[in-house]
Amino acid sequence: MSIPMRSPPQRTFLASENRSKQTSTVEEERPVCKSERKKMKDRIQNSNLH
Repeated sequence: MSIPMRSPPQRTFLASENRSKQTSTVEEERPVCKSERKKMKDRIQNSNLH
């Protein structure tokens, strides 16, 4: 296995970035958060209507 010297650091950094993004999106996809966000959205729409 020959790996170019300049490539690995950036690739590992990007991989960790993607991993943190994935975990954060998983957190956001929880049903509780979803219903909370829906409530917030409804509240915002209601306040806009009045």
